Amino acid sequence: MAEIARSSGAPVLVVFTAADCGYCARLKSEVLEPLREAATNDGAPLVREYRTNTQGKVLDFDGSRTRARTFLRRYDVFAVPTAVLLDANGRRLGEPIVGFDNAENYRRLLEAELEMARGMLRNATPVHAYAATR
Repeated sequence: MAEIARSSGAPVLVVFTAADCGYCARLKSEVLEPLREAATNDGAPLVREYRTNTQGKVLDFDGSRTRARTFLRRYDVFAVPTAVLLDANGRRLGEPIVGFDNAENYRRLLEAELEMARGMLRNATPVHAYAATR
């Protein structure tokens, strides 16, 4: 996922959900699935779902295995659904979106966060270029 995000320059939308969460299911069917289907343009986010009840270790952005609890704490996930926009290195590109009330409001909020994230990615100094100037 991180390599795809690096090559495309697109933000990564990680949505933290739970199997028994009705709001998560609605978010997935009413917003995320249509977003994935429409993701043919540049700048469309790479959408990934992460189940918060996952145990053990998960593959992190740098390719290492990270404890699931650590991954959740890093992004301050305290409720589901929570959506976080990240860059290819796993750095936050804005504030998390917590909860779900209806698709129209959620899409509006998500689009505003996406515009901000795209702007941050466009204006960011690439890690390799920054390292070269130090």
